[in-house]
Amino acid sequence: MPKFKLYGGREGVAEFRTMALEEAKLLGYGDMIWFIDTKGSARRLKVNGRPKRWVRQPDKIAVPVKYGMYEYDTFTASDFGPNGRALVQL
Repeated sequence: MPKFKLYGGREGVAEFRTMALEEAKLLGYGDMIWFIDTKGSARRLKVNGRPKRWVRQPDKIAVPVKYGMYEYDTFTASDFGPNGRALVQL
């Protein structure tokens, strides 16, 4: 299991695993998830809306997330799974 620094090492180190696509489909508004930032540390995000799923394409998903006061992003199916950047803390 990989270990990442929490918030750039300010809160220690924790073990994580990548979040599966099936777990991402169960996310709801207000849920907190972890992700790998560009510096390689783990940061927490808030799901900022209802995840969007498609009936005819079950592997397609769009999860709106918020980080801080002004930073928003949308996680897609490529952000989940074995090579994704969404994490689950162990």
